[in-house]
Amino acid sequence: MDQHPMRPAHLHFMFEADGHETLITQVFFEGDKWLETDVADGVRTELITKLEDKCDYKEASLDFVMRRE
Repeated sequence: MDQHPMRPAHLHFMFEADGHETLITQVFFEGDKWLETDVADGVRTELITKLEDKCDYKEASLDFVMRRE
């Protein structure tokens, strides 16, 4: 198949709220070398965020929108 088995670093999230459909998604991080060639083809531009260095931790932000039932 001539393809590597790697996935970019990512986190999975599940959001639940009354009156809304459950949202299950994943978030990827800007600069990961596997973003363009994700073996699972799961990377979408709107799911990429930037990790910012803070004093002794990293911080990222991304907006999520849930559909009403």
